[in-house]
Amino acid sequence: METTPEHWDAILGVNLRGVINGSRAFAAQMVQRGQGGTIINVSSASAYLPSKSMVAYSTTKAAVLAFSESLRADLADDGITVTAVCPGFVNTNIAKTTVYAGMSAEQQDRARAKADAAYRRRNYTPEATAKAIVKAIRTGPPVVPIAAESKLGYAMRRISPTTLRLFARYDIRQN
Repeated sequence: METTPEHWDAILGVNLRGVINGSRAFAAQMVQRGQGGTIINVSSASAYLPSKSMVAYSTTKAAVLAFSESLRADLADDGITVTAVCPGFVNTNIAKTTVYAGMSAEQQDRARAKADAAYRRRNYTPEATAKAIVKAIRTGPPVVPIAAESKLGYAMRRISPTTLRLFARYDIRQN
């Protein structure tokens, strides 16, 4: 409830509308060309690992996952495969730029530093992520959880969704 309407608009614009617009633009050209192909959309492990700390982010990434799976069905007759990749904790600058709703600037700085340190410790590289995406282009699965935590979360979502709902209540923004 801490996410403002303006922040919702911004995150929906980047994380969801950007994927929709890009997919539509490429799909239209691919259908017209008639040679099939692959569309890769970047979702997140947050799509199936909800968190009270990242309501807006998790919502948009779940929407990207659902959109990708639906678009996959829509484009199948045209020989176009759509895959949603769910990387997990990849060591990029994302943690340094995350906006945490309902926090002061000082609290956000602390939360960003803590998250960035965790991503650096985890040290799953963008190169390893790219390698998994290239493999997905060749093999064409509907969903690709990439890092170990993403794979575990994806399996847990199917095996024990109740457990994940309990974890979702943990606030990672706290000390």
